[in-house]
Amino acid sequence: MKLMTVPAWGLSIVLLAGALAGCSGDAINKNAQDTMLDAKDLVQMTDDMAAGIASDAEVVAVTNTRPMVIVIGRVDNQTMEIMPHPQAEIYLARVRALLAEKQALRSRFTFVLNRDTYEKLQNAEGARDINLGQPEGRLPPEYMLKAVFHSLTREDNQIRSDYYLCTYQLTRIAPPNAGHILWEGKYETKKAMVKGFLD
Repeated sequence: MKLMTVPAWGLSIVLLAGALAGCSGDAINKNAQDTMLDAKDLVQMTDDMAAGIASDAEVVAVTNTRPMVIVIGRVDNQTMEIMPHPQAEIYLARVRALLAEKQALRSRFTFVLNRDTYEKLQNAEGARDINLGQPEGRLPPEYMLKAVFHSLTREDNQIRSDYYLCTYQLTRIAPPNAGHILWEGKYETKKAMVKGFLD
């Protein structure tokens, strides 16, 4: 996941990281050696997104009548950071886990497998011993939760800074009103790294 490689000899790195106003909170990590998103960002970001979904007035209006059936989409990584798909999944998986960890929330949100994962399970070794049902009998999702990560990088001989804007969307994918974004949340942070030569 490294954005850049800095020569180990001749350089000392002092991290100056700060959060912008918004959903990010405190993003400072004085022990970091780069300007990438880290575990603290992951936890704060997903905590904020789960809380935002659960408390949103439009979402509450839907879940007051029946559980919302959601399929998890993907993280669309538009940053300069290399983020393999299996690794990026954690940014959505943790939101799902937070919305499913309490009984009060489990009664409001039902998560279903996407079609590819469902079909892989059907064809997996040993799956014939498990009755998954037929695809046409699968509970159809009504909403999709996905995320898009953007970044703006500035770098010269002395300073590198990265501003991140991570947006999450809960979009209706079933008729009526397919394509309507029911809820959207954001997490933003800026991190800067100052490089100085050793004497």
